[in-house]
Amino acid sequence: MNPLFSDKPGRRERHLKRKFKNRLFTEDARRVDQAMVNQAREQDEQELLAFSEAYQQVLKTISELSGNVDSQIILDLKDRIDRLYEQVCGLGGDRSQERDGLTRLHRVISQAIREGASADPQALAKLDEEAQAHELHWRLLDQAIVADLLYPDSPINPDEMIPALLSQDADAFAEAVTIFDDAQRQVVLVHARKLLEGTEEDRALDGARERVRYLEQLATDDPGETPAH
Repeated sequence: MNPLFSDKPGRRERHLKRKFKNRLFTEDARRVDQAMVNQAREQDEQELLAFSEAYQQVLKTISELSGNVDSQIILDLKDRIDRLYEQVCGLGGDRSQERDGLTRLHRVISQAIREGASADPQALAKLDEEAQAHELHWRLLDQAIVADLLYPDSPINPDEMIPALLSQDADAFAEAVTIFDDAQRQVVLVHARKLLEGTEEDRALDGARERVRYLEQLATDDPGETPAH
C-alpha cells in the first residue's frame, strides 16, 4: 500500500514524497512506507512548534523595545527575523500569515537601520546592495527545494542533492541552480550526467534530461565555462 502524504507537508515529509518511487534516487531511498512518513510528519510538527515559539519571542522583544535602542540589538533582531523567514518557507501547512508578519517586521527593522545610517552615504549604499540581495534571497525561498537545501538541518543528504534537483519542474530548477556559482553548477552538471547515464529509454526521466540540457545551455552561454564531456 502506498503511504498517505499530507497535502502541504513539511520539509522532512516533503523529501520522502520527493523520493517515493522516484527512479532518480537509489532503490533503497525510494522505498518509503507509512511509518517513515508518520515519523517525518511528527518531526516537522516539532519544528513548527519550535518556530512558533521563536516567532512569538521576536514579536515580544520588538513590542518591548524602548525609544532609544542600541544598534546591535536592532542588528541581532534583523538576523533573527532573517533566520525565521528562511525556516518558515520550509514548514508545512499554510504559513502565509507568519511569512507576511516576518516581512513586515523586516521592513520596520530595515527602516530603523537606514535611519541610523542616514548621515553616511557609504553606509546607505551598502544597505541598498544588501536590500537587493535580500530581496532575491527571499524570492528564491518561495521554491521549496531552495528552502530545503539551504536549511541548516536539511533532510536532503549530500548524495541526494542531484536527484532532488533533477526532480524539480523547469521553473523551480531554474531558480534553484542560481544558489550555486558557475564552478558549483559545473559540478552539478557532471554528476547529473553521470546519474542519467544509460537511462535514454526511460521516458519517466525525460524531465530530468531537460534539466541537464538547461545546465548545459547555461555553461555554453557563459564564455568562462566549457561543458564537461
